[in-house]
Amino acid sequence: MDEIYRMLGREHQADLEREALKFRRAAAVRRSGRDHIGSRVPWRRWTTKRFVRARLISFVVRIVRASSLSALLVLALLPFVAAGCGSGGTAKASKVADDTANVVRATERERLRALLGHDLDAARKLHADDFELINPLGEVVSKEAYLDSGAAFAYTVWKPMSPIRVRVYGDAAVIRYESDLEIHGNRGHDWHTDVYEKRDGRWQVVWSQTTAAP
Repeated sequence: MDEIYRMLGREHQADLEREALKFRRAAAVRRSGRDHIGSRVPWRRWTTKRFVRARLISFVVRIVRASSLSALLVLALLPFVAAGCGSGGTAKASKVADDTANVVRATERERLRALLGHDLDAARKLHADDFELINPLGEVVSKEAYLDSGAAFAYTVWKPMSPIRVRVYGDAAVIRYESDLEIHGNRGHDWHTDVYEKRDGRWQVVWSQTTAAP
């Protein structure tokens, strides 16, 4: 256990030294008011947050050592301390995911407009080359069979009835919504679950499954 304490002490001391060096450099930049290319930079908040996080970790380690608590408690507390000081990164990641979700929703609506408007060129760009549809009959339909046969343009009504829910996973996203759909004179409600992927800077639908709603 003493070895763990010594390891933690060495790690947090090195971290403190690194953060202190960054803090001093940032202070020098703030005094000059400009960075090396002459534009103002928001150093203060970033450097202060990083420095405070290192000090908090050091503080937790000292308290645990003084009170003879177990090393396991140290390891359990450190992630919470670090997470509490890094909430800004979580908020930024959430903002990025929300923005991506909005782009995917807009892409799905663009796809519906292309299919309803019989715009083959636009539809080709929005469907990946390895696109596959599973229709309500359970049949697997390829991109070629879906678009080139004209089956994709047989819809006369296709509009979302529920919000388009989106789950983002990096360069992939899953959407789900209920629609009012009419094809070949048959009208009803369907559930759609689609998988999108970002390829070459463009979101494309890769998999799609349609299930008739009761």
